[in-house]
Amino acid sequence: MLVSVRFNEKDVSYLQALAKEKGKSMGKILQDLVTHCRENSIGQSEEMRQNGDRITQMLEEIHLAIPHLIYMNRTVFNCWAHKVGNKEFTAMRTASLEKTGAICGGFQSMNYRLTGVSMNDNGLQTLPIETENSQWRAVQTHGQKQS
Repeated sequence: MLVSVRFNEKDVSYLQALAKEKGKSMGKILQDLVTHCRENSIGQSEEMRQNGDRITQMLEEIHLAIPHLIYMNRTVFNCWAHKVGNKEFTAMRTASLEKTGAICGGFQSMNYRLTGVSMNDNGLQTLPIETENSQWRAVQTHGQKQS
């Protein structure tokens, strides 16, 4: 059966490169691609789109976490380095937030497509979860509760 197909320039370039690499005609390469997709059940399915969405959501969640990691790392470093009281801690907290903003403040302009976010008291976007659904809990260590 003869089939006529219209491609854009990028697709033609891709087929030409494959044909040259494999030493075959573009028609034979196209046949091979269709055969490969059919034999391996590869298609434009809902499952493939959902897998892509899951990967996108995971990347969005990692992206959201990075400013928190930088902020907390900087704050802990400052506290350990200076063993501070409340007044000093407030100043270091402010400095940590300013440093976090300088390092990755552009993250604030990211629009997350699949991930629901809210803002915390520091103005950092968070991935909210109901407390009763969280598996993370403070543990008792040396008689003191950690937060």
